[in-house]
Amino acid sequence: MTTTTPRQPLFLAAATLGLALGLHAAPIRTADGLAAEATPERPLELRQVALDGKALPGVAVRFALHRPQTSEPAGDGFAIEGAWETDGRCLVVRGQATSATAQDTAADLVMRLEGCTLPLGTMGDDPLLLPRRLLGKLPLVSLRVGADDVMALALPPTALATFSLRQVDGAVELRFPFGFTTAGPEALRQRAPFTAVLFRTEPRWHYRSALAGYYALYPEAFASRAQAFGGWFFAAPTTDLPNPQHFYYYEGGPHGDGAARARGLGTFPYRESSSLTVSLPGTELPKDYAEAMARLDDLERRRFPRAWQRKDHYELVPGEGRLGTQGLRVHNPREGLWGGVSQTVTFKEPLTKPFVIQGWSRAEGVAGAPDHSYAFYVDVCYDDGSYLFGQCAVFETGTHDWAFAELRVTPSRPVAELRTFALLRGGHTGTAWFDDLRVGPADAPETNWIDNPGFEDIAVRNDLVFLRDNVCTNARDEMVVAITDNLSADVGPAVPMNLLRFTLNVDPDLPDSPEKPSVAGEEFRRFDRMFRDYPKLEGVYIDSVSAWCSRVLNTRREHWIANDAPFTYDPGTRRVAAVGLFGMRDYLAALQRRYNPDGRLVFTNIHCSHEAFPLYLTSDIPGIESSQFRSEDDLFFYRACSYGKPLLLMNFINLHNLDQRTVAEDFHLNAAFWGEIPSTGRFVQRAYAEYGDVTHAWLPAIAELAAAGWEPVPMATGARCERFDSPEAVSWTTRRQADVGAGDELLIEAAALQALGDDLVAVDPVWLAPRVLQRRGQDWALDLRTAPPTLAVTRVMPRRAVAAWLLGRAVRHAQAAARVRGEDSAAPAIAAARQAIAAIDSTTPAATALQAAREAVGAALEGLPAGEDLFVLSQRRELLQARQAVEAVALALSGADQAGLAGDTRAHAGVTMALRPVVPDGLQASVRCLGLARQDARAVVPSLEPTPPATPSPEAFQGRAPGLFTVRAVFEAALPGLAPIRFERVACQEVLPGARLKLEGAGAADGQRQFRLHIAEAASAGPLRAEVTAEPPLPALTPRWEVASTDQPVLLTIPMGLDGQHRRLTVALATPAGVILATTTTAYIDEPPIPAARVPVARTEVESSYSGYSPDVVTDGTAVTEGLAWNRRAWASADNARPHWISLGFDQPRRIAGAMIFWNVEDGRFYSARRFRVLAQTAQGLQ
Repeated sequence: MTTTTPRQPLFLAAATLGLALGLHAAPIRTADGLAAEATPERPLELRQVALDGKALPGVAVRFALHRPQTSEPAGDGFAIEGAWETDGRCLVVRGQATSATAQDTAADLVMRLEGCTLPLGTMGDDPLLLPRRLLGKLPLVSLRVGADDVMALALPPTALATFSLRQVDGAVELRFPFGFTTAGPEALRQRAPFTAVLFRTEPRWHYRSALAGYYALYPEAFASRAQAFGGWFFAAPTTDLPNPQHFYYYEGGPHGDGAARARGLGTFPYRESSSLTVSLPGTELPKDYAEAMARLDDLERRRFPRAWQRKDHYELVPGEGRLGTQGLRVHNPREGLWGGVSQTVTFKEPLTKPFVIQGWSRAEGVAGAPDHSYAFYVDVCYDDGSYLFGQCAVFETGTHDWAFAELRVTPSRPVAELRTFALLRGGHTGTAWFDDLRVGPADAPETNWIDNPGFEDIAVRNDLVFLRDNVCTNARDEMVVAITDNLSADVGPAVPMNLLRFTLNVDPDLPDSPEKPSVAGEEFRRFDRMFRDYPKLEGVYIDSVSAWCSRVLNTRREHWIANDAPFTYDPGTRRVAAVGLFGMRDYLAALQRRYNPDGRLVFTNIHCSHEAFPLYLTSDIPGIESSQFRSEDDLFFYRACSYGKPLLLMNFINLHNLDQRTVAEDFHLNAAFWGEIPSTGRFVQRAYAEYGDVTHAWLPAIAELAAAGWEPVPMATGARCERFDSPEAVSWTTRRQADVGAGDELLIEAAALQALGDDLVAVDPVWLAPRVLQRRGQDWALDLRTAPPTLAVTRVMPRRAVAAWLLGRAVRHAQAAARVRGEDSAAPAIAAARQAIAAIDSTTPAATALQAAREAVGAALEGLPAGEDLFVLSQRRELLQARQAVEAVALALSGADQAGLAGDTRAHAGVTMALRPVVPDGLQASVRCLGLARQDARAVVPSLEPTPPATPSPEAFQGRAPGLFTVRAVFEAALPGLAPIRFERVACQEVLPGARLKLEGAGAADGQRQFRLHIAEAASAGPLRAEVTAEPPLPALTPRWEVASTDQPVLLTIPMGLDGQHRRLTVALATPAGVILATTTTAYIDEPPIPAARVPVARTEVESSYSGYSPDVVTDGTAVTEGLAWNRRAWASADNARPHWISLGFDQPRRIAGAMIFWNVEDGRFYSARRFRVLAQTAQGLQ
């Protein structure tokens, strides 16, 4: 029962609480010792919160309703009801806020946890804490009481709502911005249900323990259904892919799925379900929303030919057809335009016979020479996913009466689809008419696959009716639409387009009927047909799920009946709205329910949005296009949202600097650290040519990590690490700390390895080299001294399982070599090599079987064609990796794998280090070192064919400057029954900085900039100097500055270039002998300095923001953006043709002398507005 109480004092003001029967406080407790009390009079309040019977001082939970976005009481007419309970694992509060009014209204429900604080940080500072910038982006937080993180507060995945979290006045506040309406479903009419849970956590693991508890409470939400762990590929046929073994998720099809499957790929046809794009006639974009709607209305009044897809610049003309009937007239007023119509012909059974393309056209003033741009044009889509483009019945240009053109086509392979176009485009200005078009069998002239070939049948623009029924509306009651000249693809159009892109509501609960179909209903029917026609398809790819309706607060009342999540309100207008994000979530969940039982998966592009947590729950394969792969916070967020699901980082070589080798290496290493799968979807041949060796080296290990599944609690200390757990092995990815002696070992808790037994070994799955693993009391210690400091992967497993694991690797490599070109690459020699490896008994591998497998692989290598072909190179690398894995078995069985490098791996600049080859005694083999080589670079890729250095490097080494140096030693082992095996052991020597430097600006005047150089912890007490360089160079720069003392900052004076260039200033601290102790850099734009007396900006508002960008950066005072993430370098507006604006507000009237605008510069390209105005609000208005 619910009663209305008078206004309560303190925090309970304006709240109405549900009463529970009973006379005494009822203790509720979990099995692990978390307990609290709730009174019958106040069943939503918790008090006497305790752990293991010990009270947590000051901890209590209270609820209240506030006016939107304030701390003021919500007023009369609102009520809260609910109670706490326990399921033994957590304390659960379930309730609802209600409104007694009949009108739409809004209020904030606030859950206040007193006596608690929020422990926040960054991945760089403390990886066990929730990154501060992710507060409120994941539906759970750690709660710190005193000095310990003892509890977590969370929203269940099945009860998500719009929320925010903050620390305020010694308490944590969870705030729900609720909207109330009578227009929703019965369960939400003037009601807003809520659920939250509290559960115990392990203090030493901080937020990671909270995550582990959340996953344990709700395992079904994070269940992994995928069995394949590869990258993402699109924009080309699978036959273009030289390394299909590193991919799986092909965004393409449905035709060509057979060719994809022959290469080990799954096919996921593309859909962007939540948008509808309308192409407008003409070349000028609408200048605003009103004009866009007027032109949409005009479009609806036009006549359209049934069965044809509309392009541009055409109209139906009665009486102007070939026989006085209706025809299609296309007029191109200028070059570069695309005029005409299109129609797709799909074959249920692939076409194998010749066909003809025929049609009639007349012309008036058509410019240019005859070619495929004035024609009845057909693209042939083969069933294997390849294409034959531009099969055309070409017409004469100039001016002529009706003329016939035809072309006979003999397919070279089965055809799945024909895409036909009656077109006039490119350099062909003028006017053309089309009529009586035919595509059909060459031997059956009476058959025409073209529907409505004479354009006689008129159709209503059903797509525009569908649009008006399903489009979302904003707080201004406008359709949510982008006015744009492109499709926001990674490769823009050659000629600007003229588009309206509308946001549709995909909620599957919207009513669906033949007369008024819903978006979800249409999509389900489309997918049902596709899966019927292509029954082996592996799933669907839904693009941009975090965009479109997921970014909309939908005010369209007739859609609200489908809403399942609590309503919210628009923060600017306070209008009630449905959260589009939850509609998208429900749509993806409906796809899963419909197609998961058949084994089909839902692969999504979530982008890098931090608002998209609910979408991870209903994605079988979360994909992150344009991932922030250099941001630890972001990579953690992606992984935390996905938990054990395969997570794909989907980046572009042409957008994300992946054409730079070091960036591509970072992409792989950072992805590996989190078990996330890196891929570049477009330009795959270029990517393979430039860094295919990196992919070969790292993808097998990454796939194993992804298959094992990430666990949030590392259960190890001593180095930065992440854990991946499977029944067969436990793996850690590690990064060492940047101090001498720090991070030399990883101390692993016994519980992490208990299920694997006591006879354990550690192996690096990238380098196939052993790591030293020893007991340390009850725990285990993993030696990291020779592991790459940038990233090492270590797999810990029972000793008895090593051979089976390596031989499984070898078999997979041989299989990959056999399917680089699908069935075309299944050469007998490669098949024989695979069979020889598979025949080895993994429990007791015999030397004869190992040697036979080596010889079979060698024969397969010799049988490969010569040349620079990327496909052959891919096969060669796979076979070499197969041989390397087989040889690693032999080395492990004999103990020869223990040969390696020992000595110094870290020292400060100027200190001598030594690394020497070491061969243990008592081996069942003869092992010798053939030499070692040192190079000034980090170790990323192992050699597949180790060769001794022509000029060996000395064992002793003195680093002259901080940096990483790779030492490679080549050994040769002679084992009984085996030909000699050459193998490589690699260690990194890290020259650490001999000082800490900080460079800060100290002002500018008289054509000079000043910087202060702060020096700390200098390893040398002798005289030092600062060596200064600038890039681009500054002619009058003083290159050397004497450092009298490290106790005081050194003032550096740098001449101004004032050339507008981004300039990088580098300062090195050196000894008189030229040893560089440390280096620091800064970057700036060499232009007039920002005035010191800047007017403080109180608030920044913008008209719109492009996905991922925030207006926060507009006035953050940072003009130097070098090294910042792309969305911290600048602000970008939404991609539409509306006028864009930035509004700066001040705390009081201010006198402003001027404004400096810093436009964004990226990769040497200057991004600025075409035109802009600066206006100020004065007593006379905007001026």
